[in-house]
This record gives sequence, C-alpha cells and structure tokens, in this order.
Amino acid sequence: MRSREFVVLLSPDSVKRAWVLLEAGAFWGRRRDARIIAVLCHVEIDTIPDMIRSKKAISINEFDDYVKELAGRIRVTHG
Repeated sequence: MRSREFVVLLSPDSVKRAWVLLEAGAFWGRRRDARIIAVLCHVEIDTIPDMIRSKKAISINEFDDYVKELAGRIRVTHG
C-alpha cells in the first residue's frame, strides 16, 4: 500500500526553494486523495507557499502528537 501522507519540513531556507513545491505537487498529482502535512520549523503560516498553506500545517513542536495520531489511524485501518 502506498502512503497517502506527504510530510514536508518547512524551514526558513526550504520555504523559498522551488523543489519543495515541485515534490509536493508531484506527490499530490499522483495521489489526489493524498494529504500534504507541512511541519513548520521557525516559519510562520503567512510565509509558506499558497499550495501548501491550504493544507494541514503543524509546528515542529507538535510533530510527536501528529505521529501518535497517524499511528492510531493506521491501527484502525489495518487493525
């Protein structure tokens, strides 16, 4: 089974890089049911590209909670 989640780490440097959008767009183009999760590390929501801004964004400090939530969804789905 292929992953339906694409996690992209956005830092002050990566948020300015075109390849970040290219990879996220390529993933989403192949999997329209995919979820793009932006993990923000010293980046504010208003500075991230529009394509990613419309997706779920979490602070790097909330990443552990996201992983626990994801593990729970996997257990329910593949129980």
